[in-house]
Amino acid sequence: METWRMGEQSKRSTQRSTNAERRQRMIDALRELAERLGPEISMRQFARETGISDTNVYLLFENWGDL
Repeated sequence: METWRMGEQSKRSTQRSTNAERRQRMIDALRELAERLGPEISMRQFARETGISDTNVYLLFENWGDL
């Protein structure tokens, strides 16, 4: 069992900020692609253009529509 001292950032808190950053990068990438390719971009196109797998998208968003 790990012990945390006052003032230390928890691993869970660090993970949340990392996930928040990842989510924002995906949102930014989708906006850019939608401007370039149109709003009807598919998950497959998104994955191909960004190199982000659909699995990683679903880890951070409940479904494609949430992104």
